[in-house]
Parts: sequence; C-alpha cells; structure tokens
Amino acid sequence: MKKWICFTLMAALMLVSCHKTIISEDVGYDICMVYTNDLKVDCVISWKDPIHLEEEASIRELLPGKAYIQHLNTNAHDPWDEMGECRLLRGGKDIRITFGDGTCFSLDQADDDFWKTLPRYSQTIQKREDGTIREQKIEILLSDIHVLAMKP
Repeated sequence: MKKWICFTLMAALMLVSCHKTIISEDVGYDICMVYTNDLKVDCVISWKDPIHLEEEASIRELLPGKAYIQHLNTNAHDPWDEMGECRLLRGGKDIRITFGDGTCFSLDQADDDFWKTLPRYSQTIQKREDGTIREQKIEILLSDIHVLAMKP
C-alpha cells in the first residue's frame, strides 16, 4: 500500500511539473556604448580582445561628427556594432586611437575606471516599472582622449 501511495504521489508531482511554465527573472539589459568624434578631424580606433590576443585587431574609422556605437546585452555577452559581432572596446587591449592631425593615443588595457575618468563621461540608466535596469547608455567624447594623445 505504501508503494502505491508513493507511486501515485510521484506521478501527480510529475504531471504538475510538466505543465509548469518557468519564467526567468534575469531578463538582462542592454548596454549601449557611444564613442563620438566631436573633433574636426577623422580618427581610427583599433583594439584587441584581451582573451584572444592572437586574433586581428578590430578597426573602426570615425569621421568628424560621427559616432561609433557598440551594443551589449548582459544575457548574451556578445557585443555587436553596425558591422555585426565585434570585440568590446570598453575592455579592449592594445587600444590605439589615431587622429587625422597626426596625434595618437595608446592604452595597453582599458577598463571601466579609465573611461569614467574622462571629463565628459556620461552614463544614463533607464529602468523598467519594477525598478530593474532596462538600458544603460555610456557616452564618450573623443576630444577628451585627443587631449591625452601624443602630439607629432
């Protein structure tokens, strides 16, 4: 009799769990990083993935007044830009920004602390109704980096 009761309970639990919908509470959020060339000269940004240094560097050209935008979803962890998947500039290695006036800025390894020290660093966070983050937007002006660049 005990075996029959145990069997019936287990079968009932299995049936109940088969119709259960699991909703993930971790919906993640989007991070949008905007690097704006607010100068009158063009610039070229190159950087490497710190984990895969043997791979080619990512290279993006920015004309005056244009912005380079990277997107990252905290659930996916694969950043992308207008050209598709890319390496994250925010945490890049061997970063080199060459400006059209001949100045060049180099940084061995970037992290959030570096970007936050720039004078006009801006971060905006939009939240959902429940208070969780929906989107984080980080804005960097390249003129702040131009000031740090080596003059020819």
